[in-house]
Amino acid sequence: MNGVHDLGGKHGFGPVERERNEPPFHADWERAVMVMNLTGLVKRIYNIDEFRHAVERMGQAEYLNTSYFEHWLASVSTLLVEKGVISREELEARTKEFERNPQTPLPDRKDPELLERMMRAVRKGAAEQSEPDPPPRFKAGDGVVTRNWQPPGHTRLPGYARGHRGRIRAFHGVYILPDAHARGGGMGSHHSEPEPWVVHRVRALESLLIEKGLLSTEVVDKVVQTYEKDVGPMNGARVVAHAWVDPAYKGRLLADGTAAIAELGIGGRGGGDKMVVVENTPSVHNMVVCTLCSCYPWPVLGLPPVWYKSPAYRSRAVLEPRKVLAEFGVTLPENTEIRLWDSSAEIRYMVLPLRPEGSEQLSEAELAALVTRDAMIGVAQAQAPAAAR
Repeated sequence: MNGVHDLGGKHGFGPVERERNEPPFHADWERAVMVMNLTGLVKRIYNIDEFRHAVERMGQAEYLNTSYFEHWLASVSTLLVEKGVISREELEARTKEFERNPQTPLPDRKDPELLERMMRAVRKGAAEQSEPDPPPRFKAGDGVVTRNWQPPGHTRLPGYARGHRGRIRAFHGVYILPDAHARGGGMGSHHSEPEPWVVHRVRALESLLIEKGLLSTEVVDKVVQTYEKDVGPMNGARVVAHAWVDPAYKGRLLADGTAAIAELGIGGRGGGDKMVVVENTPSVHNMVVCTLCSCYPWPVLGLPPVWYKSPAYRSRAVLEPRKVLAEFGVTLPENTEIRLWDSSAEIRYMVLPLRPEGSEQLSEAELAALVTRDAMIGVAQAQAPAAAR
């Protein structure tokens, strides 16, 4: 659908604001929202495209004036009501209860089976790939024209890419059509304190899901702990360093990122989807964005930073990538080609940065220390070793 969420190439959002040493979460309620959404997906109460479409149905002012996890809260709340899991009335009543008595503890419930399912999804992923795999309609090298249409519902074809000619570069497999999947078919800024209503709303939703047997306190704690401590850019740095020292592995990584990354024991939510690794060269610089929401390679990079999800980055990365890179401190020669990769629910991208000069004698572990999250998004270069500075 056409909406404020479709930010690629839009004007007027200003510079990309970044926070030094940004934590994965800025408040406890954000942790709970992330786990509640994952629960809805794992239990198949709704699918990923229904979730995204519910975000897209937010009002324009609400969307632009609320944060990333507030978008998630709005979507989860909407879908749980629409699916009949909770009623709007009980959610409103429970929210008011927590507003009156904010110290009220959440219900305590253990669910080992749910915990096992959730951790399996976190570590192994749960992509919804279509079965069986039909033959592709197009092949690499074919010329195509994207539809120039104004869809009333969910679509993963961003506005800036409609009605344009292009060429098929590669075939990554067949996936459920998000446009139909969102209908059940097929198979703002974090830097200020959130309004108290947000905290109470999250606690209300969390308590109702615990009472209805759809969530447990241990699931929230364990999943959050995993994303805060075990899943992050250190995984992607391992992949990059190994590719730098092993040409055969590098070839496999560029040919099939999903399989090559799995060779190092890395997988999980976002890794069950197709992982595509794109290589920077002296003449080509790659940059990753998600203009429609915040699709991101979680298993290799962890949780996306706030700036990656911001309207400024999502709009301007398409409109003026060279200027955005300059704001991040990356100045490229004018003859360097910049390739922008717009992520989707099915395909996540990671950049293989250029190996820095002077790193020839470093060990694989020492090389990994030179690789930053931003370098694997494409808004930074790999750090130079101390000896080369």
